[in-house]
Amino acid sequence: MKNLLIALSFAASTGLAFADTPPTFDAEDLPLKVEGLEDLDEAEIEAMMSSVNPLENDLRGLEVAIRMHEGFVIKPDGAFFMLGLTDGAGDIQLDEEFTLIETQGVTSPTLSEAARDAFFIRTYELDPADHDRIRAADMLLQEIKRTSTGDNQLTFNAGAKTCASNDTAAPEEYRIAIFVRTAPDVDFIPLSAGDVVMTKENAGPLSEMWSPCGA
Repeated sequence: MKNLLIALSFAASTGLAFADTPPTFDAEDLPLKVEGLEDLDEAEIEAMMSSVNPLENDLRGLEVAIRMHEGFVIKPDGAFFMLGLTDGAGDIQLDEEFTLIETQGVTSPTLSEAARDAFFIRTYELDPADHDRIRAADMLLQEIKRTSTGDNQLTFNAGAKTCASNDTAAPEEYRIAIFVRTAPDVDFIPLSAGDVVMTKENAGPLSEMWSPCGA
């Protein structure tokens, strides 16, 4: 379950995502941690994810909110959503990535509570031009759900491609929190128990997230 939450929560500046982390991969092997992960039990995770389950919700209304420190910048066209499915035989049945468009004036109780000093929250939605594509993906998922014998691996991942601000010093600690909802009449939910956190010292190849924008 650690791997699931990391897959749902984090994508690096290059677009690198951990959505396809194999079940045997240990979260401790990644240069990051998910705060509060041990505080959730299976029932809480299931309840948290039910309102965004792509098998039960229309993803054409998908909205994503991203909270980051002001020392980092989300690149233009840098917010994205990934939806995929690998079947029990290991064959990729669905592998779609959607570039999200930024929105303004979005409010919600969850986002209000998520506000932090020196952090910004940006909100995004699925481009209407992608509605047909995500609807087709949804229909495929429903068909596989109807006919499958199980053992499918679903990828549901939102993230951002980022760089370090040229105006505000980037801290040594990289933090990102991602929230999603599938309709405007429901609230956002976080895609992890807490922030996904990484330090520059331990980032390894992911240290490029501290590269200045435009470099």
